Amino acid sequence: MKDLVVKSNKLIQALQTLSLSEIRLLQLSIVDVRETGDGLTTDYPLKLTATRYAEAFGGHIRCCLSCYDRS
Repeated sequence: MKDLVVKSNKLIQALQTLSLSEIRLLQLSIVDVRETGDGLTTDYPLKLTATRYAEAFGGHIRCCLSCYDRS
């Protein structure tokens, strides 16, 4: 369960205005920050790629690029 993301009520309310791909990017960011430690400071920004998105949520990279660009 290392990929478990726990959300507070305020976050859940904010998430209601986001698209599915935006929510997935946010959750993927949380998981990757926990795993790598990057993204916690401006010196080490977190990089999310369409390839990483495709690995996490399945699908073809071209489709993931489309979702990624809309978010």
